[in-house]
Parts: sequence; structure tokens; C-alpha cells
Amino acid sequence: MTDEKINIKPLLDTIVERTPAPEVDINKSFAMLVSQTESNQFFGKMLLGRIFSGRISVGDKIQAIDNLGKVVGVNKIHKIIRRFGSHQVNINYKFIHN
Repeated sequence: MTDEKINIKPLLDTIVERTPAPEVDINKSFAMLVSQTESNQFFGKMLLGRIFSGRISVGDKIQAIDNLGKVVGVNKIHKIIRRFGSHQVNINYKFIHN
């Protein structure tokens, strides 16, 4: 990191280069830790989080499970969106964490 210290881009590039990608087993059941919920006037409730295992598709049914393992809700996936900063990309195929 001998670049001129104008911004933090060299630091972020170094973090990306040296930090290993998370290991995700796509053959296990879908599991995602929800870290944020949003209301959207067009889609309804949106859940944001990190996928730990499995894969998901539009049309799949999912269960919300509390920390004791009790099912607290059942819903259907209507749309999958991946965010890149402030940009959103619709994903219309099976989503596999990478």
C-alpha cells in the first residue's frame, strides 16, 4: 500500500485480496440470517441478510424460524434482488451464493 493516501480504496482492495470468501454448502437446506427488514410499496416485506447454505428460487416457499427453532412464518419468494452499494440487480434464476 504505497499509493498516495487520497482515499481508502487501496485499503479496501487489500482487504478484498487477502480475505477469503465465506464457505457455503449449496447442497444443504437454504439458511439465511436476516439482518434487516424493509417495507416496499411494490413488493411488500423485503428481507436482507447473509446466506449461510443452500439455494433459493423465485416461487420457493420459505419458513421463518426463531432462535428456539419454532416456525414463526411461512412465505413465498416473489423476487430476488442482489444489492451492489446503492444499485439493485434483479435475479431471475436459481441464486447460488458465490
